[in-house]
Amino acid sequence: MQTTKKTTRHIIHLALDRPASLPSLKYLLGANFGGYTLTEGVGGWREGDKVIQETSYIITLYDSCFTYENSDKKVELFCERVKRLYKQTEIIYTSEQITYNSIS
Repeated sequence: MQTTKKTTRHIIHLALDRPASLPSLKYLLGANFGGYTLTEGVGGWREGDKVIQETSYIITLYDSCFTYENSDKKVELFCERVKRLYKQTEIIYTSEQITYNSIS
């Protein structure tokens, strides 16, 4: 049976310069949201004669995985906490209403 549902999708972009930080990031995601999707990517750029490389992460959260009255604020507070913990200069996140179909 197909069901159409609406939810909010939150996408968070961040880079970690210490791969050892990944287990604690996963713990924070699980403790704060329960369900999440974490995608890893490697990127880089050139600064003068040096090539800088970093590992970046895209975190996807759906409101249907966690139930909070003000999920946008919870995601914002999470991003602020992660920015401080991992000494980030910037964390980019977006939130959007989506409609999706579920087949059960």
